[in-house]
Amino acid sequence: MGYGLPSQVNIRGVPGQHGVLMLVDGMPLNESRGGFMNINEVPMNAIEKVEVVRGAFSSLYGTDAFSGVVNVRTKDPGAGPRAEVSGGAGNEGFYQAGVRASVGDKALGCTVTADKRAIDNYLGREHVIEQAWDPVGMRMVEVSRDAENYDYADQRFLGKFTMDLGKDASLAVHARYFEGELGYGQKELMPVYPQPEDDVIESRTTLLGASLEGKVSDRTAWSFQGYH
Repeated sequence: MGYGLPSQVNIRGVPGQHGVLMLVDGMPLNESRGGFMNINEVPMNAIEKVEVVRGAFSSLYGTDAFSGVVNVRTKDPGAGPRAEVSGGAGNEGFYQAGVRASVGDKALGCTVTADKRAIDNYLGREHVIEQAWDPVGMRMVEVSRDAENYDYADQRFLGKFTMDLGKDASLAVHARYFEGELGYGQKELMPVYPQPEDDVIESRTTLLGASLEGKVSDRTAWSFQGYH
C-alpha cells in the first residue's frame, strides 16, 4: 500500500518493471518511461477478475510484455441502477471508505467507483534501522530512528461507460484517476549539523481511453484502442 514502495509482479522469475505488462481493461498500468507499476490505482471493489497470460507476448501486446501480461478486468454496469458502500478501519489509524454505483447494463450503461484510504504508519513498527555515515570513524554505521513520517493516503476514481454499436460491435470508454501522498521517512539536508526534514512523495495519474471491438465471423475479430 503506497505509491513508491517496492512492489512488483514477477512471472517466470523475471522482475516486473519492464518484464510484466500490467493492464486494466486493456489500458496500461505501467508508466510509459520507467515501467513502474502502481498496483494501488484500482479499488478492489471495482475488480471483476484478473487474467494472467504467461510467456513472451511483446509481439501481441507491445512493450513490457517480455515474461507475461496481467489484465485486471473491472466490473461492467449491472442490470438497472445499483449502489454499494464499503468501509473499514484497523491498526495504525487505518481507514478506508468507498462507493460504487452503476446505471443501465453492459449494452448501454456506466459505472463509477471512488474511494479514499489512509494509514498513520504503514511500517507497523516504532523504529527503523538506517545506514548513516560516521565522519569520526570514517565508515557507515547502522542507526535506529523513530518511525516518523511514514503515513500514507490516497484517493482513487474509476469510471467506465459501455455501449453496443450493433450486433457484433461494442464501445467502452475508460477513465481513471489516482492521487496519493506517501511519507518516506526523513532526510538530513545539512551534512555537518543535520536537520531532519520530512521526505514526502506526491503522485497523481490520470488516464482516459476508449476501446472499440467487434467480430466479422466466429473466427475473425477486430479491435481498436486509444488512451492518453
